[in-house]
Amino acid sequence: MLRFFRIIRRSLLELSQVRTYFFYAIGEIALVVIGILIALQVNNWNEERNDSRQINLYLENLAKTLHEEIDNYKRMASLNAYRYNGLQYLLEISGNEKINHDPIPIDTFSSMVLKHLGEEERYNTVHWKNDFPDTYNTEFIIECFRVTMTIGFATLNPSVYEEMKSTGLMSKIGNNDLKKAINEYYTFVYALLDRNGDWNERLTFTWQEFLMDRYNVVLDGRFVIGDPIPLLDDPDVISRIQIMVGPAMFRATNSYRAIELAEKILAEMENGRD
Repeated sequence: MLRFFRIIRRSLLELSQVRTYFFYAIGEIALVVIGILIALQVNNWNEERNDSRQINLYLENLAKTLHEEIDNYKRMASLNAYRYNGLQYLLEISGNEKINHDPIPIDTFSSMVLKHLGEEERYNTVHWKNDFPDTYNTEFIIECFRVTMTIGFATLNPSVYEEMKSTGLMSKIGNNDLKKAINEYYTFVYALLDRNGDWNERLTFTWQEFLMDRYNVVLDGRFVIGDPIPLLDDPDVISRIQIMVGPAMFRATNSYRAIELAEKILAEMENGRD
């Protein structure tokens, strides 16, 4: 083909057909430019197709991760809602005022505890399967003390999200609502549910040490305790219970919020398939 163009060029020059050659040269340049543009467009199509395929793969893995994290957050929300109501019960039954926070309805978490905790976890976490009593109940008081020892942790797995950002594919997601939902979720959980340096965790550990040192409470998963009345009459115990109410509610309500944000991502993924 190139040899053909050279022959034509030489012939036109030899015939001194400069004007004709000029238009021919322009046409030749135009053909080259068009060929380059077509090649670039084909290359762009291939890149977009590869990016789309890779994004879909990432989103599939992200959906699997979110389903696992939702279960974890449901478990943490359930447990901390249980703790919160138990702590408020201990304050009320000891003759102290409840901490002025909005109550978390029992229906919000009682069924979730049984549904989202396995048999072994349920044994180690929640023993009480009846409605909360509204009068003095020694067995339930002991249960409330026992459950204060476990705050639960949500296992966050941001590897898919971080890889999408590092490869630049996060910015290439076509659904802006989905992209916004993903960023909103991870911004939230990074800021509020990271277990590192968690005040709630530190409070729980110091609470365990306090009960062991002062009351020789056995913390071996069974929470062996004798008469709970001396604990409820101890101002230091009541003070620590009052401090733990807020963090318990914080973890419960923000776990429920994390669930909402994760489910919003999954809903946007489904909308994209419609």
